[in-house]
Amino acid sequence: MNWVFFGGGPGDLAPVDKHGRLRESRSHFGFAVDPRIKSLGSTTLRGRRLTRKPITAVQQTVLSFPGPSRPELAHMIAEQLRWHAANGDTRVQAAPRLLEELERQTVLSLPGRI
Repeated sequence: MNWVFFGGGPGDLAPVDKHGRLRESRSHFGFAVDPRIKSLGSTTLRGRRLTRKPITAVQQTVLSFPGPSRPELAHMIAEQLRWHAANGDTRVQAAPRLLEELERQTVLSLPGRI
């Protein structure tokens, strides 16, 4: 079994499969949820109500792509969550704040700032 380091404290390890996906017990939603996401008091982040499934998807994206910068990750997340303005442009400006809030809550670790 492989393990991946999550966050900034001792014991922040979680089992993963050979593709880097969490090997936690599956929830009734049919996807693995990191215990830190399960324990979030609220899933309203920066004024946006998210379920645990997209938060898990964001976490997995950050884990799967360790190379991109914060702006590149923000763009990927905005596209993944289908955040679009009325004119169809991707609303990238909201994604960095979401990522920083999830990092503050130790759900994920972002690359350093440039």
